[in-house]
Amino acid sequence: WGFAMLEEERLRAATAWFVVAVLAREVMFLFLGGVILLRWWRTGRIPWLLGAVPTAAAGAWALYLRMRLSGHTDVDQVEEFGVPLRGLWLAFQNWLDRPLDLAVMAAVVAIIPLFVIRALRRPTYLGWGALGFVLMAALLSRQVWWRFFDITRAIAPVLTAYVMLTFVDGRTDDPAPVNAPPRRSVAVASRG
Repeated sequence: WGFAMLEEERLRAATAWFVVAVLAREVMFLFLGGVILLRWWRTGRIPWLLGAVPTAAAGAWALYLRMRLSGHTDVDQVEEFGVPLRGLWLAFQNWLDRPLDLAVMAAVVAIIPLFVIRALRRPTYLGWGALGFVLMAALLSRQVWWRFFDITRAIAPVLTAYVMLTFVDGRTDDPAPVNAPPRRSVAVASRG
């Protein structure tokens, strides 16, 4: 909803929806970061409201939780991230023993570069927001890449954005942005 509100130039509504997104799932800061970069690129101004309000809301919520859970916030180690592409490589070795998993994962992995090309050729808030999850996917560990249920949940914004940008938009080779005005046909243009 946040990126949809930005497409309609409703900055305050977009900000409110991004507050909801980052409070629901902190990793949505990746999505917000991509949206902010595209907004900055399009307008030439840093969208402070769009970035500051969700960050302040998430910070206030984290502070509240830390105070309420004092002493119970220790995390021994992070197992979801590691050396870039190492998790994918180690998981690939496991998939070789399971042809169905290999086929599903090959499709998931193939979508990622196709999505990146599409998002860069036709910049939209949805596409640029999901690009952050591509970077995150490169850092995910074998533990996340090993089962397609885990990795598809981790990169769900990439898969969703790819489907929406490819099939909902309907144009496959037109580099014009999604929010560009519709083109008129030659026949319609010649009639006035």
